[in-house]
Amino acid sequence: MSDDLTLDAQRLLLLQTSGALATHSVATPGFPFVSAAPYTLLENGNCVFLFSALSTHSKNLRADDRASLLVTGNEGDLSDARLTLQGHVQPVSESGSEAAKSKYVRTHPAAAQWANFGDFAMMELTPVACYFVGGFGKMGWIKAGQWRAQ
Repeated sequence: MSDDLTLDAQRLLLLQTSGALATHSVATPGFPFVSAAPYTLLENGNCVFLFSALSTHSKNLRADDRASLLVTGNEGDLSDARLTLQGHVQPVSESGSEAAKSKYVRTHPAAAQWANFGDFAMMELTPVACYFVGGFGKMGWIKAGQWRAQ
C-alpha cells in the first residue's frame, strides 16, 4: 500500500469533523444503525466522539463495540475522496479523557454545553482496518499498523 494513499486518507480525516457511524443495532438485530457522528482526531490517529449514554449508538456499542465510520469530502458525491474506518469504539481512558474532551470542544464549541453532563462520555474509535477511495484508480485497504506509522 502506498504511503501517498495513507497520507491522503489521513488528510481527509483531519480536514473533516463529522462522519456517519455505523453500529450493530440492538433494536433490530442483524441490521446496521447509522448516525451522524461529529469527531475530532487524536495524535495517535484515533477519532474521539462525545456520546450520551442514552443515545442509540451508545446502547449499540455497549452490546458490540465494533463499528465503522464513513468520512467523505465536502461535496459528498462519488468523485469525492472517502474513507471508512473499521474498528472498536470504547471509552477514552480516564487519564486521557480530559485532554480528549478539551480537544473535542475546541473542534466542536457547541458541545461545551454537554461535555460535562454526567451521562456524556468521550469514546474512542481505534481502527483495525481502513478503506480509502481518493479518485479513479486510487483506492485500497490500509492496515492499522500502517495507519499509525504515518
